[in-house]
Amino acid sequence: MPSTLGSIQLSYPERVRVVLEVLGGKSTATIRQRLSQLSRYVKWVTDLARRPPCPATSELIKNYVRHLRHESATHSRLTGFVEVMRFAKHVVGLSCQMEAFDSAWVAGIFRAAAQNRPLRKQSSVLTVPAIQHLESLLGDDSLATVDRYATGVFLFAIFARARFGDLRQISSIVIDEANAGVGDHLGYLAAKCSEFCIFEDESDRKSPGGPFAIG
Repeated sequence: MPSTLGSIQLSYPERVRVVLEVLGGKSTATIRQRLSQLSRYVKWVTDLARRPPCPATSELIKNYVRHLRHESATHSRLTGFVEVMRFAKHVVGLSCQMEAFDSAWVAGIFRAAAQNRPLRKQSSVLTVPAIQHLESLLGDDSLATVDRYATGVFLFAIFARARFGDLRQISSIVIDEANAGVGDHLGYLAAKCSEFCIFEDESDRKSPGGPFAIG
């Protein structure tokens, strides 16, 4: 049966276009993660609760939180459910009664799960000797070309302070090299992003892409 937008009948291609327009500009990884979380909620509602998943009433939300508690869900899984409900309401436009998360009972479950979280394992620190070793690999002719290329990409990300997600958006690279002595190379390597790149600032916003440059 065709979906409706207001009183307008929408065909399948039109529905697909509406979804694309609703989710336009959202990271593919974010959409994939939210879809995975939302599909688990929909499966529980339809298979166990035997109710339509939308609107997501306070009763349904609290019952699903109870279901997660019975499964000994981790704190990240609980907070992931909050995030997917916010996504469904504010991005997709579905009806979700978010006030259910304000109840003292739900807050207590989240608080208890937070207290049982394991200590975060700190990633290894990238040391100066490690970076120097990577730089030495660039001139090692015994290494495969693909390995030297990967090393160069890694070093570019370090010195340009770019995320790997930013590197995937690079559309062109410009080499601005100055005349120097024999065997010397002076200049800059600049990379321009084709789309918006995410920078880790206090607002965590998306900014126009690049260029990233190192000298």
